[in-house]
Amino acid sequence: MNAEQLNQALQMTISEMSTTSTNSMITSNVLSIQLDEQREENQRLQA
Repeated sequence: MNAEQLNQALQMTISEMSTTSTNSMITSNVLSIQLDEQREENQRLQA
């Protein structure tokens, strides 16, 4: 494996890590929004 191939492999790894991180943050944000909505609904039902 030459330096160019290694560099390309590392760039692909960084790109995949970035995509995975972004997907994880989006999932976390969606779950947080859903949790807030559920809490609001629960409070409404208890009133």
